[in-house]
Amino acid sequence: MISTVESYFEKEDILVPKKYLQINEEYLNKQVDQKVEELTNLNYPNNKNLSDEVIFNLNLPNIYSYQDLRSFFYNDLKHRVAEFFFYDQLLPYLFTFFAETSQTIINQSELLLFQNEYLKRVETIAKVKNISFSDYVQIHLRLAGNPYERIKERAFEEFVFRLIANQRYEKNEYANLQDEYEAFISDRSLSLNVDPFDLKEELSLSTFEQDYPTIYFTQELLDYFIPKIIS
Repeated sequence: MISTVESYFEKEDILVPKKYLQINEEYLNKQVDQKVEELTNLNYPNNKNLSDEVIFNLNLPNIYSYQDLRSFFYNDLKHRVAEFFFYDQLLPYLFTFFAETSQTIINQSELLLFQNEYLKRVETIAKVKNISFSDYVQIHLRLAGNPYERIKERAFEEFVFRLIANQRYEKNEYANLQDEYEAFISDRSLSLNVDPFDLKEELSLSTFEQDYPTIYFTQELLDYFIPKIIS
């Protein structure tokens, strides 16, 4: 018997609590302040106040005043912060939601193997970051309680998430995913306004091939919920 998912909620039917769809405006405005300060220090290191005239003389496209500049940074950063918020806050909530509401048939040997591998990955990350396993789980993953038990629970949640992803995006084992990989990298680089070579360093082709269904299911959820976060 292999693990399978028999039923689960579609993303459109998930009632997400409002707090998971709200950006921290204070944090966002601090990021805008930082961008304005960086621009000021770069162009006018001896002038800490950017007047509309100074902004106009920078010859930035469609930016003619201090408020225009802040609005530009605000709108640009809002999308970036929203994506960070999705991965940091909303996606963990969705992991838990799918695990608690989906009807599944679990092969315990498969689950145990996944949980052990998941635990080793977290232990490795904590070691690389030079932080204790317990602190990493509590501070970075924000999982309170016994760290080993909480990681075991999170691994189960992601295991169920992968079952759903595999069902939604069944991969042809004989397909060459090079084209899909290049298209994915290109799309992400445009949406994030980052160098595709940097993305490839973060997501290798081999990792993409291994996690293809999960990557695309996560992207599907990201594309659906980001407009709700930034609205």
